[in-house]
Amino acid sequence: MTYSHVLVDTSVWVRVLRGHRPLIQRLGALVDSGTALLICGPVELELGVGRTRRNSDQADRVLAGSRMIPLDPRIDFTEAAVLASLSRAAGRPIRSPMDCLIAQVAIRHDVTLVHVDRDFVAIAEVSSLRQESWLEE
Repeated sequence: MTYSHVLVDTSVWVRVLRGHRPLIQRLGALVDSGTALLICGPVELELGVGRTRRNSDQADRVLAGSRMIPLDPRIDFTEAAVLASLSRAAGRPIRSPMDCLIAQVAIRHDVTLVHVDRDFVAIAEVSSLRQESWLEE
């Protein structure tokens, strides 16, 4: 599938920072096709929490090479809670409220979320989240 831009979840970036070649190649192919890689505040926070001396320079490059899309606290926190409730009611509780917030930002900005996290598949089942799971990688 071709995209003009995608929101890349922390689950992908963590594996990329660890040198996971298939994901590095897949992201590279997106960039080569002209796709803009987006991040949002929650992804930046998660990357910061996982920062080590060994991956600090790489994390800085990820942040510098990605365009930030904004969070709207008046909307996104409330709607993220709704996503969590809907998923739980459907029998698919989400492990991290941060994933609901990331999904909500993707929904509001109408972008596809690229991830390696089964919770986004569950969120997409109860919402309009467009997602692409790279779990098989």
